[in-house]
Order: sequence, then structure tokens, then C-alpha cells
Amino acid sequence: MNLLLDSWIPIGEKQVSLQELLCTEHSHQIVLPRDDMEMACLQLIISLVQVIFLPENNDELKEYTAKPMAKSVYESKIKPYVNWFDLNHPETPFMQVRNVKAKEITPIQKLFVGLPEAASPSFFNAPGEIEACCEPCVAIAIFNQASNAPGFGGGFKGPLRGGAPISLLIQSQKLRETIWLNIVSYDVLNKALTATTTQPVWVEKIDSNSTLMATEIDLLKGLFWQPAHIELKKPFPKEKRGSCSFCGFTASAYYTYFSKEKFNFSIEGLWPHPHSSRQYKVTKGVTVEEKTTSFTTDAPTWTRLQSLTFSQKKEKDGFIAALNIRQFAKRFPTKALHISVGGYRTNQAKILERRHELLGLAQGWQDSEDVIEYIVSTGLEYKKILRNSLYFFVKGNSEKGQKGVQLDLHQIAEEYYYRATENLIYQTLRNCDFKQRRKTIQTLMQKCRVEAESIFDEITKPYLHDPRLLKSLAVARGKFYGGLKKIEMENL
Repeated sequence: MNLLLDSWIPIGEKQVSLQELLCTEHSHQIVLPRDDMEMACLQLIISLVQVIFLPENNDELKEYTAKPMAKSVYESKIKPYVNWFDLNHPETPFMQVRNVKAKEITPIQKLFVGLPEAASPSFFNAPGEIEACCEPCVAIAIFNQASNAPGFGGGFKGPLRGGAPISLLIQSQKLRETIWLNIVSYDVLNKALTATTTQPVWVEKIDSNSTLMATEIDLLKGLFWQPAHIELKKPFPKEKRGSCSFCGFTASAYYTYFSKEKFNFSIEGLWPHPHSSRQYKVTKGVTVEEKTTSFTTDAPTWTRLQSLTFSQKKEKDGFIAALNIRQFAKRFPTKALHISVGGYRTNQAKILERRHELLGLAQGWQDSEDVIEYIVSTGLEYKKILRNSLYFFVKGNSEKGQKGVQLDLHQIAEEYYYRATENLIYQTLRNCDFKQRRKTIQTLMQKCRVEAESIFDEITKPYLHDPRLLKSLAVARGKFYGGLKKIEMENL
């Protein structure tokens, strides 16, 4: 299967080719059984288009966005790349190397992030759930594993962006427009990284134990970075299989195993991936550490919204927004922003959580960073008041005879609060009239207060009639309502 020639993109109830996607209009969106695979498929498409159809400037980008591409243009542009994106090419198979040396073969399920190799327990799916996989799903899974997952563990290298990077992709109602909204033009791209194209790492191979400079990695290598040596084992024909055990489509061939081997190298510096924001630390005015943003806690995405969508510089740290987001803000200074935010929360190579959300910012967001920051900080302030007051109830004060309940009620309350207010925060951001800041914040505060009060009452209700806890509960309640009064007085 060739990613540039064959039909492999799952939209609606069929699969279409990249050419059909770019040269016609489709109202359907990508459909796969897992949200992370859907986003990986979109990211793979965007990466292909970014490299092969790189527009020179905003005017050319506008032309590509405005109407479907001519088939003759498509066919001409892909010619230099066809052999590099063939999943079964005899010499340069897509994101693989030939003659991988492995003591044992690995079940194909291991390519799907979060799934086990065989009989070990799995966080998301049952062992053996994906036994035989079609070529399109395998191609997407290889790309996702190499680009977004922490690696295979046990000494295998992780993605170019770091162990579990957050990806941000701009969304539109039309799939073709979604693709072009995420394409960064050459004149913008060339200020951030080397935009010249050489060959991908499975063609121009990296020497073992070598050290590479991030600044020397070009666009093609960076977007299709493969940190491991893997090789798909020979597929078997469709006559021996009804359909793909992941997507359900009938295909011409199915894969069940692959080989993998460790490959050692090192990279100095951080490659500025156009779909990721970065954060850095500053010591004495000098940037000493830079890394791609990732999910480090189970707090919802809105709690860190500013660091994903705006570039900020503070005394000791700062953030750099993703390049596709920065370009969008300049191209469409009054347009609303809808973005898919995706990634994995990990503990080293172990996947703890899948995180894929759709966020929206209303028109005028580009010039309203202070309002967005205030909306986020308001939501967090009510959580803080709730958590701190319950933390006192948990610990108590033995010197004053105030016995604590000694259960982690503050953590439970925090989870409840995030769940209860998540849609509220997102609706506020999507529908906000940024010119009516005061009205927006007051409405948000009223609703956050209602949720916080409800959670406080629910959490403490079982202890209302326990005489040993009455003193600490009374103090906790006083702290809670004192905190509410303080924040509301500050916003009069």
C-alpha cells in the first residue's frame, strides 16, 4: 500500500486516497474506533501535505485552501516521494528498515499505543483484541507510535518531541480545509526550522551511536521521525481473514506480527515541531531548559490553555505556542479557533491515560489573552478554595481539639469539581464576548460557586452528625465560605 497512491483514509463508510481528499470536497470526517488513532491519521495526512505541497507564502496557501487541487498538480508534486511512502517497498518501506534482527517477533497489537504485546493486562483493550490489521491501520499505528508515544520501553528511544508530547491541530467543518489550516507556509516555517527537504530517516539512515543536532533536522525528517528499527512481517492475503480487527474494513492483506530492535543515538537540542507548544526555564536571563509540553497530571486541558495557545515570557519560565496556532492567529485575526488537543499521560514508557479533547475559543481570542487567563484562573481559584478547606477537614488541628477525618476527601472533591465545571469552562471560552469581560466573569463565578458549594455539601454530608468531627467541619466550612467571599469581593 502506498500512502500517496492508494485509498487508505477512513471517512464515513469508505476509504479514500490522499489525491481524492485534496482534489475534491468531502463533508465526512475521519472515522476510526479510537480517538487517538483518528487524530494520528489526521496528523499523518497533514504531515504528508506539509512536506510534499509546502506553499511558498500566505498567498499560495490561500489558493490551496480556497479550492480543491488540480489532479495534474497532485501527480506532479508527489513524484519525488512515491517510493518513500510505500508500506511494502522492497528497500525503503514506510518508517521501517529491512533485515531487523530480533530474537522474537512482536504481535501487531503492540503498535497500538496502550495495548500489550500478548497476555499481559492492558489499560484500554483486552489482550489479543487486535490480531490481524489492515495496511492503512498499520501505517497510522506506526506513525502514531513513532511520533506521539513514549516508545516501546526497555531502552527504545522515544519521539523526537519527547516522551509524550501534546499535539494541537486546528479543526474546520470540512476535512480538506482542516488540513490546509494546519499547513505552515515556507516563509513562516523557515524562521523556525530548516525547511529544506533531504530524505527520511528510513532512507538516509542514522548512524548507530551518533549524536545529531536538532537544528540540523529538516522538515521531512522531523515530521516523520522514526526512533526505532522495526519491520513488518510478511502479510497474509484477505482470503484467510474476514476483516481488519481494528477498523473493520476488508483489505487485500493483513499484518499480524512485526520485528523490532533497539537503536541507540542522541540528539542535542529540541526540534520545534509545528504542531506542539514548548515550554522553557530561564536562569539569570538565559534559557537553560526547553521541552515540548506534555500531560503531567490528570487536570483537564483548560487549566493550561494559555500555555498551549499563546507565547508567554515570565521571569523564570515561558511558553512558545505551536507554529500552526501562531500562523492561524495572524492569518485570521478575528476568526474563532477550534483545536483538537491530543496526547498521552505517561509514567516513563507506561501509558496512564489517553487525552484527546476539542477546544474552542470565540472570535477575538487573539487579542484577549488577559481575559482567557482570567477565565482559567477564576475556575482554578474556586477549585483551590474547595480543596484547601477540605484539606483542613482531612487533617484537623490536634492542638485545638479539632479531629480530622483522615481520608483524602480534598482529592476526591478536586476530581468532582473538574468534572462538574469542564463543560462550563469550555462553553464560556467558546461563546465568550471578550468585549463584555465583566459580565462573562461574573456569570462564570456564579456557576463555579454553585458547583463548589454542591460538592462541599456532598463530600461532608456523611460527617454532619459525627460529634468527633463537628469542630473541624465547622472550621472547614468557615474557611470555605470565607474564601468564596474574598474572591467575590475582589471582583466587585
